Amino acid sequence: MVTRDFDAMLAERAGVRPTFKIGGQEFTMKAKLPQKKYFAMRYFMADDNTSEEDAYRKLFETVLVKDDRDRFFEMLNSETDDEDDESVIDITQLDALGMWILEFYSGKAEASTNSSSAGTNGTGPQRNVVSLNPRVS
Repeated sequence: MVTRDFDAMLAERAGVRPTFKIGGQEFTMKAKLPQKKYFAMRYFMADDNTSEEDAYRKLFETVLVKDDRDRFFEMLNSETDDEDDESVIDITQLDALGMWILEFYSGKAEASTNSSSAGTNGTGPQRNVVSLNPRVS
């Protein structure tokens, strides 16, 4: 009998709340989300009637600890005209942050990552194909 311990993967993160830095500040997320909150957030974000701005708001309201929410939204909603201001969050950062958050809570890493080194070819290593059919000689 094969047993897979799904509690073990959470034990590695036990007691550790993930943090991220953006706009020169550090923010803390909840260590884990109840599945109902996670799915409610995902359904809201995927709804055709939900604006992109509302989707991001729901995401951060759901994952950020209460003490960091107001500070984060103050920075996010800033309308400064100084494009060199460190606290300005651009859409590239916001999209990358949103993807990272969803990957963190779902446990699903994005298929392609930006961590590959320069100069590598795009084909990647050859995959081993396993057939469940017996070989016929």
